[in-house]
Amino acid sequence: MLNRGLWLKNSSVLKAVDCEGFSMSGDDRISIISEPGQDMYNIPNLHVANSLARCVMEVSGDFTLRATCQVLAHAKYDGAGLYYENSAVKVKFGVESYGEGSPRIVTVKLKEYSDEASGSLLKGCKGHLILTKKNDIVTCYSEQEGRIRFERAFYEKDGGYDNIIGFYVQSPFSIAQVTGIFTRIALSANPIDHIRV
Repeated sequence: MLNRGLWLKNSSVLKAVDCEGFSMSGDDRISIISEPGQDMYNIPNLHVANSLARCVMEVSGDFTLRATCQVLAHAKYDGAGLYYENSAVKVKFGVESYGEGSPRIVTVKLKEYSDEASGSLLKGCKGHLILTKKNDIVTCYSEQEGRIRFERAFYEKDGGYDNIIGFYVQSPFSIAQVTGIFTRIALSANPIDHIRV
């Protein structure tokens, strides 16, 4: 399935690619469709789901993944963004519709249970996101109006397990398909230094 990974074909960290609901246009735009109810979240008695629309690949070592992520939202909590996984944790870092004119950046870290954090407010359901790993520190940034803004960081030993990174789309409460569009995609084996702004 490496042909589906042409967007990352020149990466020195590329190992394998796994994509569902994926399409790519000639202008390096990736689209992923989420079916109604798809999500990855586990807070019992609140919301539990384990079926996320995503396009991911394995990478080794440090990396920086960047993309402009846009969700064509129909309902509250529809979202699209960058995905990270290792043997101990799964992370969604994306743009979410929070209802009436208040889209924002949200991070969900899932071990046994979900740990959700709300980040920056956005002007629309679109944002340029940066996910970087240096040693065992994973950091999430947004870029708005040319400025990089810190959103979240965490320490996670990977235990020799290859990292899985990529893109996801969620539609936990939608009754229609939701599309995520990813542009300005870049992957590097070089992590960026920690910025706290």
